[in-house]
Amino acid sequence: MTHALQAKQLGLFKRTSLALCIVTLALLGAARAQEVGVANVKLSSTVIKANNEALSVLGPTTIFSDTAMLCPASHAKGCTIRIVVSCQIWNEKFNVPDPAVALAVTTSSGLAVYPESAVNVDNSSAVSWPTNGRTFQWMVLGVPAGLKEVISINAEGGRAEVGDRTATFELFLN
Repeated sequence: MTHALQAKQLGLFKRTSLALCIVTLALLGAARAQEVGVANVKLSSTVIKANNEALSVLGPTTIFSDTAMLCPASHAKGCTIRIVVSCQIWNEKFNVPDPAVALAVTTSSGLAVYPESAVNVDNSSAVSWPTNGRTFQWMVLGVPAGLKEVISINAEGGRAEVGDRTATFELFLN
């Protein structure tokens, strides 16, 4: 093999190795959680709900009626929705085979919910009245202009009791 051919192959090897390193680093970076956010948003509308009906959770249980939020078609940058739920939860059953109780937010369009659609409830609550209160917060980013997003909030998973609760839905213009 000539010296020129060896030099050419070595150069090709170096470029290929560099490309593989770049791809590997990109994939490793993509595997980590990424922070998402919006800035300089303007509050457009708010819906507040309260409910004092006690519910026994055993599997998926609706804890608030569905709520529709309309991102104005005239707002080309789209919208962000923030959902905040405060509620009393007690008597959680974490015995096998019962899974942990979670509060879950879903969207009619299938847009992602941050930090995660379902958030587990810790098991530090009282086993009977009085209860422990908890507050949860979610965001739906990138709601397209003109979309009417319907938000559902459910308790799911194991068994528990849910008491007094409030939900606040805020629509921000991006």
